[in-house]
Amino acid sequence: MLEPIINLGEKMQQINVYIKEHFGPWGLATFYLLSGYFAFQLLLRILKIAFQIVLYVFVPSLILAYWGSVITTFSIFKILPFTSVLFMGISILKR
Repeated sequence: MLEPIINLGEKMQQINVYIKEHFGPWGLATFYLLSGYFAFQLLLRILKIAFQIVLYVFVPSLILAYWGSVITTFSIFKILPFTSVLFMGISILKR
């Protein structure tokens, strides 16, 4: 089960040795900086998407499900899946 993680560690070690042999310590430092930058950019994009999902799908669907449960006899938990799908569809169509 841990073989892919071990293989990934071995491959990273091989990449480090290759870069250090061909480009020296400055090349290795540049590789680390660029890898960190790309990982940071990926994390920022994931957080931005998660924030947009909460802001444009979760909160409006929760508010609409609440008001739907106040107006009708259905509970909020029966209405919430439909409102979530509604706002996900609206979000997809906006793009």
